[in-house]
Amino acid sequence: MEQYYKGIILLKLYSLCRRLTPFSSRILLLFEPFIPFFVLLLLRRTLRNLKVKGTIDAYFIDIVRVSKLHYKVEVRFVLTLNQIGSLAFDLVNNLFRSLNND
Repeated sequence: MEQYYKGIILLKLYSLCRRLTPFSSRILLLFEPFIPFFVLLLLRRTLRNLKVKGTIDAYFIDIVRVSKLHYKVEVRFVLTLNQIGSLAFDLVNNLFRSLNND
């Protein structure tokens, strides 16, 4: 009996979601111009952590809106030769680990 009610509830939720989808997509498109701002915040936070750890020296981020739902993101890094070697070593290490785990 309990399984029956769960099925009915899921069916009603599914039909409600199907009816609200056109409206929710329109509402989400209203916030579309703010996407670069939020992406910039996330990128800055991640890159700031890498800078604090010493993985990179500096970074430059540029996000340009080309058209609706189309953005150009440019990220430039400033690295020393030691940092490049460290990143390459980590990359090779991770590659060998993934090959050994398979």
